[in-house]
Amino acid sequence: MKTTTSFLSLIILVLCISFSGFAQTITATRLTDGAVTTYNCDGIDDHIQINQALEYVKDAGGTVSLSTGTFYIDEPLYFKGNHTTLKGAGMNQTSIKLVDNAGWSYYYQDADSNWILHLSEPMISNNKDANQFLTIQNIK
Repeated sequence: MKTTTSFLSLIILVLCISFSGFAQTITATRLTDGAVTTYNCDGIDDHIQINQALEYVKDAGGTVSLSTGTFYIDEPLYFKGNHTTLKGAGMNQTSIKLVDNAGWSYYYQDADSNWILHLSEPMISNNKDANQFLTIQNIK
């Protein structure tokens, strides 16, 4: 019985370690006071955590750093404050992808029968161009 329990515990530990590598993280650092918070993403509706991080730095300015991996969004990303940087781990390391059949996009055919993706809002929004000094770095 003790061997079976130990074996099951080992299997659970290995599975937890294996699956933990699939999560991406977001670190938000405020410019004025250096306060830092971290958000975990699971590859589903990652726009929620990215927008929470952008909200966290909106009044103080700062950097929202995305870890290595792919972040899947189904809604726009909103820059709400000045002096904000959205930064990935590198051009070939971090990417943001729009999910298939996103609720705010649709396809239509042009006059030449080509399918065109139309977004009712941009993927990344600058709050109607009201903010200044916004930067996006190292994101594919």
